[in-house]
Amino acid sequence: MSHTDLVADIGGTHARFALWREGELSDVSIVKHHELPSFDAALKAYLSAHGHATPTRCCLALATPITGNTVTLTNGHWAMSRSALADTFGFQHVAFVNDFTALAHALPRLGPDDVRQFGGGKTDPSGPCALLGAGTGLGVSGLLQSNDQSIALSGEGGHVSVPMGTAQDIEVVARLQQQFGRVSLERILSGEGLRNVHWALDKSGTESLDDQPEPNAISAAAQSGQSPRAVETLTLFTRMLGGFAGDLALVIGATGGVFIGGGIAAAVADSLDGWGLRDAFEDKGRMRRIVAPIPLYVIENPHAGLLGAAASLQSLASAPS
Repeated sequence: MSHTDLVADIGGTHARFALWREGELSDVSIVKHHELPSFDAALKAYLSAHGHATPTRCCLALATPITGNTVTLTNGHWAMSRSALADTFGFQHVAFVNDFTALAHALPRLGPDDVRQFGGGKTDPSGPCALLGAGTGLGVSGLLQSNDQSIALSGEGGHVSVPMGTAQDIEVVARLQQQFGRVSLERILSGEGLRNVHWALDKSGTESLDDQPEPNAISAAAQSGQSPRAVETLTLFTRMLGGFAGDLALVIGATGGVFIGGGIAAAVADSLDGWGLRDAFEDKGRMRRIVAPIPLYVIENPHAGLLGAAASLQSLASAPS
């Protein structure tokens, strides 16, 4: 007997909902957090709009560490409780998974039309995969594959310290340290990170962080070439992104490929070659020969997180319906 399941991909800014039935997503809906006061309100609105199906199970991919029965988004105000969701909505099973752990589960299910390759050779289908992505925050995960089994890694790699390979990196990080104290990679590789870097590159020293354009405006100005500072911002961002991707490739031996998710890279994918993504990925000194064959991909399917949430439901396959 087939199930109708609810899956959701809850990032720091957007929430995506869908129904999963017989191996297919349907009724995909996207809302912004600020449009609704709580997750429960958003879910009620979604189920009301798509009331032709009654989900029996629910899996939420959440942009936060998964600890205990109740979690709150790292970069948002929504909170979710497994037990409350089961009681309120009648789900027989409720699963929470970190959003990038879920996205890692989706990697084997992505086809050529879902990704764009930036250099390297062919993917080793049995090799480890590395995953990172910049959006509202910086997510990091990986996928270890063995025979017919796979294990998605869970961690908070976006909060590691910033590598500083150029004089400009040192200057930018020094200015950000004055503002924030410790500077993690998420302070640069995220939407707010674009604003942070744009501010740190202000030569006049008179602007505040609140004066900076929104992330999408900085990205658009960089792509059009209208703003030299925006181009400089995205070039530094891309260098850091590619360099960190190469570091992850070395850490886990990612012969299965390195995948970049999140909304920022997908939105500016046409420009990433010009801003040096692959060059930074391979800039590993003596280890260049190790990373050079590894393919680097940008995920362009906006629903990959929903696919990952659905894949995570496989662990519930033996549960009673």
